[in-house]
Amino acid sequence: MNTILNSALTLTYNQLSAFSGLDNFWQVFDTAFGTQYNRSVAEILRLQWLSGDFSQLPQIEILDSSILGGANGAYASSTNKIYLSVNFVATATPETLVGTLLEEIGHFVDAQINQIDTPRDEGAIFAALVQGESLDSGTLQALKAEDDHATITVNGEVIQVEQQNFTGTNGNDTITGTSGDDTISPLRGIDTVDGGAGDDLLILDYSSNNYSGVSNYYYFIILYSLASSFVASYNSSSYDQVTYSNIERFQITGTAVDDSITTGSGNDNITGGLGNDTISGGGK
Repeated sequence: MNTILNSALTLTYNQLSAFSGLDNFWQVFDTAFGTQYNRSVAEILRLQWLSGDFSQLPQIEILDSSILGGANGAYASSTNKIYLSVNFVATATPETLVGTLLEEIGHFVDAQINQIDTPRDEGAIFAALVQGESLDSGTLQALKAEDDHATITVNGEVIQVEQQNFTGTNGNDTITGTSGDDTISPLRGIDTVDGGAGDDLLILDYSSNNYSGVSNYYYFIILYSLASSFVASYNSSSYDQVTYSNIERFQITGTAVDDSITTGSGNDNITGGLGNDTISGGGK
């Protein structure tokens, strides 16, 4: 386990070193942390990373997965520590760990350069941009609206943390949950989700879909099929799809146009959104 974590840390340090020398460094900081942060402190961090000095980063503590409540990782400014799930570390690749580490480092950076916590999942935004991902407006807005705060108890001490959530992109994602109770929001695209053990919630939010400019518009269909997938399609064309396993609950929001939403026999939370919608819930 230590070998995998050490490999991930080396990859993370290399990523931060490369990022600190890029021309878009300040643009990434502005996107992730707002524009009112302490630029002098941020410049110190940039120069440290550029020189290969990462001594300022938080200590890492590996916790029983049940303590983190299903999250892979979390950061607490009160202890200045990054917490990682033991199950996640045991099964993750170094590359997967890098994403979590960068997200929690993003939370750490926010605590250093902003007097008030940035009201968004700034860690996820930071991690994605540092790794060279392109966040479209829908994904960025979803991350800005996300509340990643939680409370954990470590050795009898109640600690406020910011934790990693499972939010995808508007591209094609593969998301794997943990053995705890996960909330997974894959966003749009052709996605594959495995909730793992626990009582897991899958959030499907298509409220940003308005299909302006689409000819011969009839209505948008969100269909639960064979207890293993949701397909969101317009007429005969599939725009978004989620193939899932080990999901116990669903939260579905329709589009900005007329929807036909059909679900299965589980207990689901369905919001039609705008338009003239038809909803058929197979459960309670």
